[in-house]
Amino acid sequence: MNKNITSAVIMANGESPFHRIALDALRNAPFIVCCDGAIQKLEALGFAPDALVGDMDSIDEERMKKYASVIHLNPSEEICDFQKSILFCKNHGINDITILGAMGMREDHALANMSIMMMYAKDLNMRMITNYGVFTPIYKTTSFSSFKGQQVSVFAFDKVKITYHNLRYPVENKEFKYLWEGSLNEALGDEFTVEFEEGAVLVYQTH
Repeated sequence: MNKNITSAVIMANGESPFHRIALDALRNAPFIVCCDGAIQKLEALGFAPDALVGDMDSIDEERMKKYASVIHLNPSEEICDFQKSILFCKNHGINDITILGAMGMREDHALANMSIMMMYAKDLNMRMITNYGVFTPIYKTTSFSSFKGQQVSVFAFDKVKITYHNLRYPVENKEFKYLWEGSLNEALGDEFTVEFEEGAVLVYQTH
C-alpha cells in the first residue's frame, strides 16, 4: 500500500451506512479497510476494499479469490475483526480513522465497538459516523463546529471535571458519576467547547 496514505475509513459489520454524511465519508475515503464480515455490505453500496482484514471466517471462496491481493489475514481469537482493522491502520501509519457500520443491529457489538474505539483513540485521530450522528473521543479541552439546535451528548469515561461553553444546559467544573449525566444537551450556535484538563470523554453530535 501507498506509504503516503495517513487516513482511512473502516467499514464494520453493523448497520450499513445510508445517511448522506456517512456515505460521503465512504465516497471520499482515500483508503477503505473492511472487516471481513462487512464485505457484502460494502459491495452492496458499490465499493471495494483497499484492505480486507480479519480471520476470513465470513468470506466465501469466490470472494477469497476476488480479493486475494488485498486480504490481510489475522487469525487471532483474542480480538475481534474491528480491533484487527484498527491495528492494521495503526501498523501501516494510518493515524486518521473514520469508522462506519459499527453501531446498530447487535447492541452488545455496538457497546464493544465503542469501548474499543475509546481504547485506541488516545493515540489515533478517530471518529465514528452513524446514520444519526457522530461520536468523537477527546482527551483534552476541545471545541466543535455545530449548528443551533444540534443535539449533543457528553460521556465521561474517567473522573474528570467538565465545563461546557455554548450548550443550552450549563455545566461548570462538574464531575459526572454516571455515564448518562452529560447526555441530551443542545448547541446554542455554530460552536461549543467541552473543557477539562485530562481524561477520556466521548462527544456525540446529531447530523
